[in-house]
Amino acid sequence: MIKAVIVDDEPYASQVVSPCWEHCPGISVEAVCQHAKEAVKVIRDLKPGLVFLDIEMPHLNGFELLEMLAPVQFHVILPRVMINMP
Repeated sequence: MIKAVIVDDEPYASQVVSPCWEHCPGISVEAVCQHAKEAVKVIRDLKPGLVFLDIEMPHLNGFELLEMLAPVQFHVILPRVMINMP
């Protein structure tokens, strides 16, 4: 089982992405973080194999988060999907 963490400051985006993993039986979403600083601690503690990472976040963007976690020892998925929020 691959442990995954979702990092996205937009709650709506996280709500859309989370159910997608239900169709991937080998992936378990262990945490959803809305703040990059929170995600640094969670990722260090959980040591996931996969991180679904938003790039544009306040205070600390996704690339800065990756720099703080170097060397990165997990796969990263960077979303390229635009979501029209209601």
